[in-house]
Amino acid sequence: MKQSGRFDVIVVGGGHAGIEAASAAARLGAKIALCLPTPDKIGLMPCNPAIGGPGKSQMVFELHALGGVMGRLADQTAIHARTLNASKGPAVQSLRVQNERDGYAAAAQELIAATSGVVLVLGEVAALQTDGGVLRGVQFTDGRSLSAPSVVLCTGTFLAGVVWYGKQQRPAGRQGEAPARHLSNSLKATGHTLLRFKTGTPPRIRSDSVDFSSLAVVPADDPPGSFSGTPGKRAASSPTWLTCTTPETHALIARNLHHSAMYGGDIEGQGPRYCPSIEDKIVRFADKERHLLFVEPDGSDTSEVYLQGFSSSMPPILQDDMIRTLPGFERATVQRYAYAVEYDALDLVQLRVSMM
Repeated sequence: MKQSGRFDVIVVGGGHAGIEAASAAARLGAKIALCLPTPDKIGLMPCNPAIGGPGKSQMVFELHALGGVMGRLADQTAIHARTLNASKGPAVQSLRVQNERDGYAAAAQELIAATSGVVLVLGEVAALQTDGGVLRGVQFTDGRSLSAPSVVLCTGTFLAGVVWYGKQQRPAGRQGEAPARHLSNSLKATGHTLLRFKTGTPPRIRSDSVDFSSLAVVPADDPPGSFSGTPGKRAASSPTWLTCTTPETHALIARNLHHSAMYGGDIEGQGPRYCPSIEDKIVRFADKERHLLFVEPDGSDTSEVYLQGFSSSMPPILQDDMIRTLPGFERATVQRYAYAVEYDALDLVQLRVSMM
């Protein structure tokens, strides 16, 4: 097939990992093809627009030390910065930065556009191209192909992705976006072992339907911390808030677990230990009378807040009732419902010492 481009590195996906991969290769002087369906999805933060937190903040600091860009982008678009576990020892302290959701994506897209050597190639990658067991490039669903000796897959939740709202499911990498439909088959054909994972997102609530006077205010640190050493100009501009589940919340969820995609037996993928769904919390920590939930803005000028810690795969009609059992959310209007997403991932035991 006629080749439509030759590069040093092909990066598939424009999320956090794709941005770092393209930027790192560019710093080495490589010519990079950054492949994704649409350029406005670069740097999109569809779940919770925050960087850092326990375990993850250390990774961001390490990326910054290696010349990465996530820390700088996080500081540039921060609206709330806070050091978690500040009253405890330094080993468990972690910086968490709340970001302007749309601002982070805009800053990431501006950075990529200004990075020498990065060429955007729009389309869905369907397959790895090999010759005699040697990687040669990738092929797109429309028949185009690109050649390169290195391909970096940064596919997130898109590999054969399926989103779930209760028992209802449809193919998607995240809400409203098509999954990578064919690449899993190509990975299997080239000798890779895949696992099935799942994760979830929290609901988004209309800000004007929340009684903020019933919530505990969590102020930003003053002065705010930063990943890059330079706090953003608005890093202390917005508070976040706290609410909590109630016995009514727990009872409602327990009665309806059979409607959950995961507990109803529809999702088989493994979930993350560090970010359990609200159904997971009710089942695994049944002795707890309440669970804290963070109420966080999607940005300074958006109409949404999200319930961090309340990810769910319950059907929307039940989510309405669940959310209205929370203090401050008795009259809440859901703008976007929580959902679970199930997707393929590479089995990490296949990694070499080079991390390939």
